[in-house]
Amino acid sequence: MLNNMILNKPKIYIFCFGFKRERDIEAIKKEARTYYQFYKSISQSLEFKFISLENELLDNEEIYDADNDVYYWSYNFNELIQQQSPTIAHVFVDSLDGYFLFEKNYSSKSIITFNTVTGIDAFREFDEGYLEHLRHAIDVGNLYLFVESKVVKDEFLKMGLQTYLMYPRIKALRNRPEMIENKPFTIGFASAPLSKKDWEGRGIQLLVSLAAQLKHYKFKIAWRNEGYDDFIALLNENNLTNFEVYNGYLDMNDFYKGVDVMLAPYTTQKNNHSCPLSILESILLGIPVAVTNVVGLQDVVEQYNFGVVSKCEVGELAEKVGILEKNYDFYKKNAEDLGSELFDINKLDNNNYLKIYDEVIYQVAAPTLNEWRSQLNANNKYLVMNQDGMAEYYNDSFIANNYDESRFSEFPMRTYDLLERNALNILTEKHSPKGIGMNNILDIASGEGRIMRSLLEYGQITAVENSAFMISVSVRKLSDINKVTYVKNDFFSFITDEKYDIISVFRFIRHFNYLDRIILYQKIYKLLNDDGIIIADFPNKQAETQLRSVYQWGSFNVYDVFWNEFEIINELNDNGFQILDSISVGEYLNKGIMNNDELPLSRIVCFGKR
Repeated sequence: MLNNMILNKPKIYIFCFGFKRERDIEAIKKEARTYYQFYKSISQSLEFKFISLENELLDNEEIYDADNDVYYWSYNFNELIQQQSPTIAHVFVDSLDGYFLFEKNYSSKSIITFNTVTGIDAFREFDEGYLEHLRHAIDVGNLYLFVESKVVKDEFLKMGLQTYLMYPRIKALRNRPEMIENKPFTIGFASAPLSKKDWEGRGIQLLVSLAAQLKHYKFKIAWRNEGYDDFIALLNENNLTNFEVYNGYLDMNDFYKGVDVMLAPYTTQKNNHSCPLSILESILLGIPVAVTNVVGLQDVVEQYNFGVVSKCEVGELAEKVGILEKNYDFYKKNAEDLGSELFDINKLDNNNYLKIYDEVIYQVAAPTLNEWRSQLNANNKYLVMNQDGMAEYYNDSFIANNYDESRFSEFPMRTYDLLERNALNILTEKHSPKGIGMNNILDIASGEGRIMRSLLEYGQITAVENSAFMISVSVRKLSDINKVTYVKNDFFSFITDEKYDIISVFRFIRHFNYLDRIILYQKIYKLLNDDGIIIADFPNKQAETQLRSVYQWGSFNVYDVFWNEFEIINELNDNGFQILDSISVGEYLNKGIMNNDELPLSRIVCFGKR
């Protein structure tokens, strides 16, 4: 497959909606196109295509606009997407609704989808069945969900949807504007609504009220044609003369000249962007900002002191703008020094889409949750998932009848077992908080003691296992029973006042969706000493999806989760942990079965409290 990928580059299709009508004035289109143009110009290994979905086209019609280097597709594009078969479809859209449309067009063949949710009011009401479907899509890598503010990330988290915070990266305008002497302090606004129904949410009335209160300031406005006459009438009604209003397409380099602070006076999250483009542009130009506390970027503005944050109330907003003016050089220096690290597309740090594309391209799309269940039903099986399902399934009678004592006795599992336990020993010896024999150790879902026996020399062990049969097998294999205390219990129900120096958890985390994994991480965090370590296995998403495409998903009836490296980092960080070390295991153990023999089967990760 490596040679095939050299000859046929992986295809990244970047999608937006309605580019034809709003290409010069709407932030989502600009953002998607910026990524497309930049990545296309610097990547030698990937092929990029920019596509806009348009209402007026026929089903599966494709039109190329050479002047703007964009392809136009209709909303019904199932034949086009199957024929062209992109490696990744990357969709930029204001809410999660976009993924529903794309899945409908995928028909029976899923395509790996990156969904960048740009809006702050990004989540619609979905029933639990669809949420379960989405969690599975994320767990197996059919869907990668990116958000642009912590507010949206937290909202998705409540639904058990794992997301990745990715602030927009934009091209800095050509030069920082020159300061104009002997002029009024000037407030800029370039977040004009696309329709009058959005005036209130975009803070137009708050903007006008602020101008009425700060008549000694000048207000410089970039408008978007729609509602222009009504806006001018509103200013006249309030007898405001401290406005300059520029309507239609603008050269934003010229617009920012003379602007001292950019304003985002949103009063609601509805129909608004997480990161207003004008705020990002101004920070990159070294212009401080003033935003209300419903703007998605408000926490970043506060954290980095790029400007001020106010409630959606004119008195406080006027007061905060006064504070900004008084401490202007402080905020301006922060914007100049720190803004580019966060928002400049030329700063290719680890947190960028291009790096993630490279991590994902060897992955194979998985069946949907319903398709997986259908395959199992055809084999007279059912899918085992969630806490209750796992506890009920792995009961003593089932395990006694199905336990295979020889499963790690032959290649490749014998070698995998040795590699896994060797990695465990290396990480334990290197990061153990106490000396050999001195640690208090917890082994979760201990099973027949395969992992636990490798930890015997490091201290006293508590082995939590829900099956009496497996405990009996484990005891039989022990050389020193006095070093282990067995607890027959499901780990989710396990209660103790003990704190542990080392916690091992293998072949367990992988069986639970993100809602259950959050509970699991919270419990482990409370059981761990502050200087303690956790060692766990995280199956590799690229390898596992390739293997299952060969062996068929209908052969696997227990829910499984897989991770790319960036996902492990993100998930552990979101749950209060930091990675201390990791070792990849299982390369070349399935030669000729996977397309990429060099891929590890899993990563053994050592992590501690952040």
